Amino acid sequence: MRRWIVVGALGVVGCGASKDSAGPSAFRVALTADWHIIDAFYTCCESNDLDTKSLQESERRLTEARASILALDPPVEAVFVAGDVIHEYPSADRAFFDSNTTAFDTVVGLRDGFGVPVYLGLGNHDYSTPEVSRETTHELAKAKWGIDPYYAVDLHGWRFLMLDNQLGPTWDATDPLYNDDVGSFGPEQLAWVDAQLADGLPSVLFMHNPPVLLQVAEDPSGPYADLFVVLEAHPNVQAVFTGHMHLWMDWTSVWPGYGLAATRYDPRNYLVMEIDPAAGTWEIPQLDEVEIGSYWYDGVEPL
Repeated sequence: MRRWIVVGALGVVGCGASKDSAGPSAFRVALTADWHIIDAFYTCCESNDLDTKSLQESERRLTEARASILALDPPVEAVFVAGDVIHEYPSADRAFFDSNTTAFDTVVGLRDGFGVPVYLGLGNHDYSTPEVSRETTHELAKAKWGIDPYYAVDLHGWRFLMLDNQLGPTWDATDPLYNDDVGSFGPEQLAWVDAQLADGLPSVLFMHNPPVLLQVAEDPSGPYADLFVVLEAHPNVQAVFTGHMHLWMDWTSVWPGYGLAATRYDPRNYLVMEIDPAAGTWEIPQLDEVEIGSYWYDGVEPL
């Protein structure tokens, strides 16, 4: 992809942003991923003690992260979540979720407690295929959280795209590319991304899988071969943020952005993005603090 400007150790500023966007001198948003909220129906345990402990602490740590974010001055205007909002489904029966309190409902209270808009994205754990159809997941996400599988949010002349990399051929058991460890988007969503970016607004993208776990050439005969081809055509893409690996990751050798470590491991695992619409720039001052490759903000496990 095209080149991007890395500014010292303090953050990254994407090139190509509009210089005449209307709006305040600056605004701030918080970036999170991998909440992995469980409920009373969760049955222990995970594959190792660290993962099990982190799930048992996921709600408490998110609540602490929320308190920290709410204490920021200046405050953030919104919070974005790059997928894996919940951890697992207690039932494949759609009616079960209407008659029982599940993680879907717990998330509503956690989300609303932020007091600012929280934009949830869907990750692999927010699905439970093949036991639960993708259509049922989308119905639950709409009914419980009021979201579509992918959608756009506009703030002060900047566009934020919440993408779903569970909709393409790698998540279709009948497709030759089927491999649900790898993300893909499908032709309809890729066309939508292209149309959203064609408006020319400086744009920030969120998805669950990192670039190394996205399918290349998922639709080689179509007009939008894959997400990489779509992004290459749009210099207004300022940043891309992902989750899934639970670690802090630097993806700037691939595209302008980072992998967000999971709040389930550390309540300090969030970033604050400061955007200046008039200058068409963005910055994350915390980037010199986070420990790349670690589950924890500074490389030290919290209590």
